[in-house]
Amino acid sequence: MTCLPSRKSSPLSILALSFLQVSFLLLCAQRAPAQVATAAVNGTVIDASGGAVPGAKITLTNVATNVTRVTTTGETGNYVLVNIIPGRYRLTVSKEGFATATEADFELAVNQTTTLDFTLRLGSAAETVREALTTSIQTSSSELGTVIGRRSVDNLPLNGRNFTQLLDLTPGVSTVNTTQNGSNQQFAGNTVGSFSFPSINGQTNRSNLFLLDGLNDQESFSSTYSVPPIIDDIQEFKVDSHNDQAQFGGVLGGVVNVVTKTGTNEFHGEAWEFLRNSAFDARNPITGINQLHQNQFGANIGGPVILPHSHGRNHTFFFGSYEGVRLHVGNASTHGGPVER
Repeated sequence: MTCLPSRKSSPLSILALSFLQVSFLLLCAQRAPAQVATAAVNGTVIDASGGAVPGAKITLTNVATNVTRVTTTGETGNYVLVNIIPGRYRLTVSKEGFATATEADFELAVNQTTTLDFTLRLGSAAETVREALTTSIQTSSSELGTVIGRRSVDNLPLNGRNFTQLLDLTPGVSTVNTTQNGSNQQFAGNTVGSFSFPSINGQTNRSNLFLLDGLNDQESFSSTYSVPPIIDDIQEFKVDSHNDQAQFGGVLGGVVNVVTKTGTNEFHGEAWEFLRNSAFDARNPITGINQLHQNQFGANIGGPVILPHSHGRNHTFFFGSYEGVRLHVGNASTHGGPVER
């Protein structure tokens, strides 16, 4: 047996190996779905006579990413798909001896459970029957909530671009302050512009829970959000005013569940800048100057991950963003003039 001489690794090679290992773990990591920020679909598949159709293949496809989820119906014809990222989907049901049924594209919102039932007709599996989309009623749980979609988030004007101002659009929300934080000063720090610290469903302002992509975003002292999401990164959010699910058992008020945007098969992004200064705002009638200079700017981008000899379409996606704030506020004084703070 021949023994090879040992060779001591250099610090540079060890550092390079560690970098490659970390990069591999990041690229291979998958987004862990959280039950509180995902949707679910269930239903029953029957034939024309009303009998259950077991073993039918259920395929749920994300329209934007082409990522699919597959399951089969049980002995009673029932199926369920859970931990689905909110978005636009297409559902297909196929079974040998029956024509394939396809549900028209539909939206799944955050923490929503949708029931979709199918009746399969006799025919070839190559034949496709497109079902007419009907308004689905959530019958799987007794929760009551309102989803604020992307259109409202993107288009409604917000002073300071703080998403909590949109909470006032939902039923059961009152802006009357029943505890602390009555002004624009939070215990967690100053905010830019305006924010809302509402009472939901008659409970105190400090009885709410804030979630961000399924993670706890609760500020422990003032019971408001800990990290405010960038408004252009929000896909949608839901305000649950009544929820009987176990994961929300410790919440007396409302659950504010925010879901951010993700990458898709197409590259997409946007840039923004909101500016208030002396050139755009009226001057103070007494001091003759504008004491507010506020600038909010940023950009985001998302799409498929592209690597040498590999393409992330239908598999791996990315999304990132940045926002900066520059705020100067003057304090008018009749003796010393305006003082910047």
